[in-house]
Amino acid sequence: MRDVGTAVQKGITYRDAANLNWDVVVVGAGVAGAAYAVAAARLGQKVLVIESQAFPREKVCGGCLNPRAQRHLEKLGVLEGLRQAGAVAIGRMHVHVRNHVSRWSVPAMLSVRRSTLDSMLMAQAIEAGAVFLTETRGTLEPRSDGEGNDDDGMRAVRLTPVASLQRSTAYSSAADSGAADSESQRVVSPRVVVAAGLSRSALPREESWQAHTADDSRVGVQCLIHRERLPANFPIDQDLHMLVGRWGYLGIGPVDGGWLDLAAALDPSTIKRAGGIGPCVQSILDDCQLSSTLDLRNEAWLATPLLTRESQQVANDCVFLLGDSAGYVEPFTGEGMSWALAGAEALSRLGASQTHTSPMANLERDWSHWVHSHRRKQQSLAKWVARRARSLSGARMVLQVLDWMPPVRNFLIRKAMR
Repeated sequence: MRDVGTAVQKGITYRDAANLNWDVVVVGAGVAGAAYAVAAARLGQKVLVIESQAFPREKVCGGCLNPRAQRHLEKLGVLEGLRQAGAVAIGRMHVHVRNHVSRWSVPAMLSVRRSTLDSMLMAQAIEAGAVFLTETRGTLEPRSDGEGNDDDGMRAVRLTPVASLQRSTAYSSAADSGAADSESQRVVSPRVVVAAGLSRSALPREESWQAHTADDSRVGVQCLIHRERLPANFPIDQDLHMLVGRWGYLGIGPVDGGWLDLAAALDPSTIKRAGGIGPCVQSILDDCQLSSTLDLRNEAWLATPLLTRESQQVANDCVFLLGDSAGYVEPFTGEGMSWALAGAEALSRLGASQTHTSPMANLERDWSHWVHSHRRKQQSLAKWVARRARSLSGARMVLQVLDWMPPVRNFLIRKAMR
């Protein structure tokens, strides 16, 4: 498999992309977008993937790949490569609520950095024939309503180099503010897949695409700390640790390259009250009596928008929302990535069944049905766990009951992770 950096260097410019015909344009090269690109390219489709950031790059993520996710990755041809790259095998999870700790055996998971996973997936997509355009923002253009700019059955995506956006932001004059628009290009395709994460930055600000955000939604934060920096008395081993505190919950686990991944879901109001992300995360360690000499206040934390949200419309007028762009709930043990991979496989399969004579509306209907069914069947347990984790006393009670009833605990673990 080619290295993704080398493959990107052999790619095309955004101006070249605008002059070519594409069967599908994918906006976003995270797990969902990259996995979909692999599957679509293998079906012989001409795929353009647009990504605003340079690769490799990190994202807020706990990094766990449960068995369900691993099965998808094996089909995509990257699972063995992840193991060879140093993905860490995890078979035990410790759940901490104050001074109570439950230690569970879990189905074999792998823990990996997002920079490693996403780069391998995109390298596989390029190997399959997809074209990868980085450091370029893709935004869906609204329909032109009779102005003649859109061909029937086609949607337009505006391609803008991130560098030109940065230049236009740096200057305040009216002449300079239009620099980004003057450098942008327009690409059209009969199908646009928006896999742009929680921000959904590719979508126009239209009422039909609005997502409902839960009132009690938390934000996600993450940082990587190399093991060489950990104090000798830091009480975290090679297992996965889940810590529930007053202001949120925190997952700590080893990933490839000798790094420790710290990923948390925090109440936004408490971040300000605590004086920042680092002190807020530190309070969770304190709540679980895992204080150490590790100072988290000045780490390079990444953060997300509010996590728990849902878009009722996930397909319309040749546009399909995929992964976090379609909706997200606070998951655990890598559920978010397994959902993204499952969605990518399902959408590519549904798209493959579409013929030139079948209307796009059928594919839009089938995808909407799949997403709503998936939410009902797969996300209910994660929602239940997220609610329990908002109460220290409630979370501790649930852990004690599960410790007393191993068959129930094992059933829930299998349901969540397998």
